[in-house]
Amino acid sequence: IKELARRWYPAIVAKSPLKKDTHRALDDIRDSIDELRYYRTSIFVPPPPARPSQPPASTPPSTPPVDA
Repeated sequence: IKELARRWYPAIVAKSPLKKDTHRALDDIRDSIDELRYYRTSIFVPPPPARPSQPPASTPPSTPPVDA
């Protein structure tokens, strides 16, 4: 995730939380969870709701079916 974010959203990665560099397993795990939480809220956001589609203004009138 971090590598894709670095390539696709470099500005977001630049604002990611800094790691503490304590080199302790539990601190590294917590840092990774914080980093993933940041990416989840910054990148993986739902798209805006779709607006109802309207037919184009130049749509030809519909013709009734032809009986054979």
